Amino acid sequence: MAKLTQWLRHFNSAWDLAVKTAGRQVRGGGHDAPWWSDECKKAHREWRAADRFLRDTEEAVPYVVPPERLHFLAVVAKAKKLYWRNQLNEVRLPAQLYRVVGWHRGPRNCRAPPIKAGDREITDSKEKAQHIAKGLLERFSQEDDLLEDPLEGWTEVEANLTLTCHQPVSAEEAEARTIGISSTSPGVDGTTVYLLKQCWPRIAKAVTALFDRCLRSSHYPSEWKVAEVALVP
Repeated sequence: MAKLTQWLRHFNSAWDLAVKTAGRQVRGGGHDAPWWSDECKKAHREWRAADRFLRDTEEAVPYVVPPERLHFLAVVAKAKKLYWRNQLNEVRLPAQLYRVVGWHRGPRNCRAPPIKAGDREITDSKEKAQHIAKGLLERFSQEDDLLEDPLEGWTEVEANLTLTCHQPVSAEEAEARTIGISSTSPGVDGTTVYLLKQCWPRIAKAVTALFDRCLRSSHYPSEWKVAEVALVP
């Protein structure tokens, strides 16, 4: 059992190191906006250069918003206006009009209902999450503990039953349970199913052997019991 736990920790360490070495941080955005022109790029470079210069000399001169920023905002507004004007002028069919305005949605009229906490109503999202977390995590105390040990009187064999695994875990079973799931939520280490799919040809053999050994040893690693719960008010 100790060797299995140690092997799993080595595997996790190697995985984290490989992801940090070969991967890159997601910074958001995959391509420029359709209205982003060469003039916008030039104005943006000029603004950033002026901003860096002022920040480097702000000890001697108080920082002020550079005029290059106002110029950049004006260039962006002009580029957006020109782009959407051209898009509307090219509309000839209802389907084309839908593609232009289909993405635009006005503000939602309906809001999430407030939460009642005693005699008051909570409308702020952050306060809602804090109230829900407190109600879920602090609803039990030591008074709710069992008075007696439920395993008292059990023999060592009864308290440590083993699973009967007649056949080894197949590669197809390991693949279905690892990358064949529909969940897209990452684990506590940030690993997503998409990342596992890309790396599966390299790690399939190791993961399959790990599943098989855990079943035969009736051992569920403590690392797999860690989870993060996100409260959505």
